[in-house]
Amino acid sequence: MEIAKVIAEYLKIAAWPAVVLTFFCLFREEISGAIGRLSGLDIAGLQWTFAQRAATTRQETEQLAPPHPQPEPPANNSTDTPDSGPRTIPGALFLPISVPTGEFATARRIAMTQPRAAIELAWDAMDKALLRAIAQRDAQYAPSLHGAASWVFIHNQLQTAGIETDALMALGELRALRNTASADPRVVTTEAAINFVESSQTLTMRAMEALAPH
Repeated sequence: MEIAKVIAEYLKIAAWPAVVLTFFCLFREEISGAIGRLSGLDIAGLQWTFAQRAATTRQETEQLAPPHPQPEPPANNSTDTPDSGPRTIPGALFLPISVPTGEFATARRIAMTQPRAAIELAWDAMDKALLRAIAQRDAQYAPSLHGAASWVFIHNQLQTAGIETDALMALGELRALRNTASADPRVVTTEAAINFVESSQTLTMRAMEALAPH
Protein backbone atom coordinates (compact mmCIF):
# COMPACT_ATOMS: atom_id res chain seq x y z
CA MET A 1 0.00 0.00 0.00
CA GLU A 2 2.74 2.37 0.93
CA ILE A 3 4.44 1.89 -2.45
CA ALA A 4 1.12 2.40 -4.24
CA LYS A 5 0.61 5.73 -2.44
CA VAL A 6 4.09 6.90 -3.34
CA ILE A 7 3.52 6.01 -6.99
CA ALA A 8 0.16 7.79 -6.98
CA GLU A 9 1.67 10.95 -5.51
CA TYR A 10 4.48 10.84 -8.03
CA LEU A 11 2.00 10.54 -10.90
CA LYS A 12 0.07 13.53 -9.58
CA ILE A 13 3.23 15.62 -9.52
CA ALA A 14 4.39 14.43 -12.93
CA ALA A 15 0.98 15.01 -14.51
CA TRP A 16 1.12 18.83 -14.40
CA PRO A 17 4.14 19.24 -16.69
CA ALA A 18 2.52 16.83 -19.11
CA VAL A 19 -0.73 18.81 -19.06
CA VAL A 20 1.10 22.09 -19.60
CA LEU A 21 3.18 20.63 -22.42
CA THR A 22 0.09 19.22 -24.08
CA PHE A 23 -1.65 22.59 -23.77
CA PHE A 24 1.25 24.41 -25.45
CA CYS A 25 1.45 21.82 -28.21
CA LEU A 26 -2.26 22.12 -28.97
CA PHE A 27 -2.43 25.92 -28.87
CA ARG A 28 1.10 26.94 -29.84
CA GLU A 29 -0.03 28.93 -32.91
CA GLU A 30 -2.59 30.90 -30.91
CA ILE A 31 -0.04 31.54 -28.14
CA SER A 32 2.61 32.61 -30.66
CA GLY A 33 0.15 34.98 -32.33
CA ALA A 34 -0.84 36.53 -29.00
CA ILE A 35 2.81 37.10 -28.08
CA GLY A 36 3.44 38.66 -31.51
CA ARG A 37 0.48 41.01 -31.09
CA LEU A 38 1.71 42.09 -27.68
CA SER A 39 5.17 42.71 -29.12
CA GLY A 40 3.64 44.73 -31.95
CA LEU A 41 1.71 46.85 -29.49
CA ASP A 42 4.91 47.47 -27.56
CA ILE A 43 6.78 48.62 -30.70
CA ALA A 44 3.85 50.83 -31.72
CA GLY A 45 3.95 52.49 -28.32
CA LEU A 46 7.69 53.09 -28.57
CA GLN A 47 7.27 54.52 -32.07
CA TRP A 48 4.58 56.90 -30.84
CA THR A 49 6.76 58.08 -27.95
CA PHE A 50 9.77 58.59 -30.22
CA ALA A 51 7.67 60.48 -32.78
CA GLN A 52 6.23 62.76 -30.10
CA ARG A 53 9.68 63.60 -28.78
CA ALA A 54 10.96 64.33 -32.29
CA ALA A 55 7.96 66.56 -33.06
CA THR A 56 8.32 68.47 -29.79
CA THR A 57 12.04 69.00 -30.40
CA ARG A 58 11.31 70.38 -33.87
CA GLN A 59 8.80 72.85 -32.43
CA GLU A 60 11.32 73.98 -29.84
CA THR A 61 14.19 74.37 -32.31
CA GLU A 62 12.02 76.40 -34.67
CA GLN A 63 11.81 79.00 -31.92
CA LEU A 64 15.62 79.20 -32.02
CA ALA A 65 15.93 79.74 -35.78
CA PRO A 66 18.04 82.81 -36.65
CA PRO A 67 15.73 85.66 -37.66
CA HIS A 68 15.65 86.56 -41.31
CA PRO A 69 17.51 89.84 -41.91
CA GLN A 70 15.21 92.80 -42.41
CA PRO A 71 15.64 94.66 -45.73
CA GLU A 72 17.36 98.01 -45.41
CA PRO A 73 15.21 101.10 -46.04
CA PRO A 74 15.72 102.71 -49.44
CA ALA A 75 18.41 105.36 -49.63
CA ASN A 76 17.22 108.92 -49.25
CA ASN A 77 17.89 110.57 -52.61
CA SER A 78 16.35 113.91 -51.66
CA THR A 79 19.69 115.35 -50.55
CA ASP A 80 22.87 116.06 -52.48
CA THR A 81 25.00 114.19 -50.00
CA PRO A 82 26.83 111.42 -51.87
CA ASP A 83 26.64 107.84 -50.69
CA SER A 84 29.23 107.33 -47.96
CA GLY A 85 30.28 103.96 -49.41
CA PRO A 86 29.20 100.35 -49.16
CA ARG A 87 26.96 99.51 -46.28
CA THR A 88 28.30 97.35 -43.49
CA ILE A 89 26.55 93.99 -43.27
CA PRO A 90 26.47 92.37 -39.81
CA GLY A 91 29.15 89.71 -39.65
CA ALA A 92 26.73 87.14 -38.23
CA LEU A 93 24.99 87.01 -41.61
CA PHE A 94 28.14 85.63 -43.22
CA LEU A 95 29.10 82.47 -41.41
CA PRO A 96 32.68 81.28 -41.82
CA ILE A 97 31.51 77.71 -42.44
CA SER A 98 28.42 77.09 -44.54
CA VAL A 99 25.56 74.96 -43.25
CA PRO A 100 25.72 71.57 -45.04
CA THR A 101 22.27 71.97 -46.61
CA GLY A 102 23.07 69.31 -49.22
CA GLU A 103 23.62 66.65 -46.57
CA PHE A 104 20.43 67.63 -44.76
CA ALA A 105 18.54 67.48 -48.05
CA THR A 106 19.91 63.99 -48.64
CA ALA A 107 18.90 62.94 -45.13
CA ARG A 108 15.41 64.34 -45.71
CA ARG A 109 15.12 62.34 -48.92
CA ILE A 110 16.28 58.99 -47.57
CA ALA A 111 14.02 59.37 -44.53
CA MET A 112 11.22 58.04 -46.72
CA THR A 113 12.83 54.62 -47.02
CA GLN A 114 15.63 54.54 -44.43
CA PRO A 115 14.54 56.67 -41.45
CA ARG A 116 17.25 55.34 -39.15
CA ALA A 117 19.97 56.16 -41.69
CA ALA A 118 18.50 59.64 -42.17
CA ILE A 119 18.88 60.37 -38.47
CA GLU A 120 22.48 59.23 -38.48
CA LEU A 121 23.31 61.32 -41.56
CA ALA A 122 21.70 64.46 -40.11
CA TRP A 123 23.49 64.05 -36.80
CA ASP A 124 26.81 63.48 -38.54
CA ALA A 125 26.32 66.57 -40.72
CA MET A 126 25.56 68.73 -37.68
CA ASP A 127 28.45 67.27 -35.70
CA LYS A 128 31.03 67.92 -38.42
CA ALA A 129 29.74 71.41 -39.26
CA LEU A 130 29.91 72.55 -35.65
CA LEU A 131 33.37 71.07 -35.15
CA ARG A 132 34.60 72.99 -38.22
CA ALA A 133 32.97 76.18 -36.97
CA ILE A 134 34.62 75.78 -33.56
CA ALA A 135 38.00 75.17 -35.20
CA GLN A 136 37.64 78.31 -37.29
CA ARG A 137 36.56 80.31 -34.26
CA ASP A 138 39.67 79.23 -32.38
CA ALA A 139 42.60 77.79 -34.31
CA GLN A 140 43.83 75.76 -31.36
CA TYR A 141 40.95 73.35 -31.82
CA ALA A 142 41.10 70.82 -34.63
CA PRO A 143 37.89 69.14 -35.81
CA SER A 144 39.17 65.66 -35.15
CA LEU A 145 36.88 64.55 -32.34
CA HIS A 146 34.10 62.04 -32.83
CA GLY A 147 31.32 60.34 -30.89
CA ALA A 148 30.80 61.11 -27.22
CA ALA A 149 33.97 63.22 -27.11
CA SER A 150 32.71 65.56 -29.82
CA TRP A 151 29.32 65.86 -28.12
CA VAL A 152 30.85 67.00 -24.83
CA PHE A 153 33.28 69.30 -26.64
CA ILE A 154 30.57 70.94 -28.79
CA HIS A 155 28.27 71.36 -25.79
CA ASN A 156 30.99 73.10 -23.79
CA GLN A 157 32.02 75.34 -26.69
CA LEU A 158 28.44 76.42 -27.36
CA GLN A 159 27.96 77.14 -23.69
CA THR A 160 31.10 79.28 -23.73
CA ALA A 161 29.83 81.08 -26.85
CA GLY A 162 26.72 82.07 -24.91
CA ILE A 163 24.09 80.15 -26.85
CA GLU A 164 20.66 79.87 -25.24
CA THR A 165 20.02 77.18 -22.67
CA ASP A 166 17.06 76.03 -24.76
CA ALA A 167 19.43 75.35 -27.67
CA LEU A 168 21.68 73.25 -25.46
CA MET A 169 18.68 71.32 -24.19
CA ALA A 170 17.50 70.72 -27.77
CA LEU A 171 20.97 69.48 -28.70
CA GLY A 172 20.86 67.07 -25.78
CA GLU A 173 17.43 65.80 -26.81
CA LEU A 174 18.61 65.24 -30.39
CA ARG A 175 21.52 63.23 -29.05
CA ALA A 176 19.15 61.16 -26.89
CA LEU A 177 16.88 60.53 -29.89
CA ARG A 178 19.83 59.51 -32.01
CA ASN A 179 21.03 57.08 -29.34
CA THR A 180 17.53 55.59 -29.05
CA ALA A 181 17.36 55.13 -32.81
CA SER A 182 20.76 53.45 -32.78
CA ALA A 183 19.69 51.05 -30.04
CA ASP A 184 16.41 50.08 -31.71
CA PRO A 185 15.87 51.24 -35.33
CA ARG A 186 12.30 49.86 -35.24
CA VAL A 187 11.10 52.85 -33.21
CA VAL A 188 11.97 55.35 -35.96
CA THR A 189 9.18 56.34 -38.35
CA THR A 190 9.55 58.44 -41.49
CA GLU A 191 7.80 61.40 -39.88
CA ALA A 192 10.02 61.23 -36.81
CA ALA A 193 13.14 61.07 -38.97
CA ILE A 194 12.07 64.13 -40.99
CA ASN A 195 11.41 66.07 -37.78
CA PHE A 196 14.84 65.06 -36.53
CA VAL A 197 16.50 66.26 -39.76
CA GLU A 198 14.67 69.60 -39.66
CA SER A 199 15.60 70.10 -36.01
CA SER A 200 19.24 69.27 -36.72
CA GLN A 201 19.46 71.74 -39.60
CA THR A 202 17.78 74.54 -37.66
CA LEU A 203 19.94 73.95 -34.60
CA THR A 204 23.06 73.85 -36.78
CA MET A 205 22.17 77.28 -38.21
CA ARG A 206 21.61 78.72 -34.74
CA ALA A 207 24.75 77.18 -33.29
CA MET A 208 26.92 78.34 -36.16
CA GLU A 209 25.56 81.85 -35.75
CA ALA A 210 26.57 81.75 -32.08
CA LEU A 211 30.02 80.44 -33.00
CA ALA A 212 30.66 82.94 -35.79
CA PRO A 213 33.48 85.40 -35.02
CA HIS A 214 32.15 88.86 -34.19
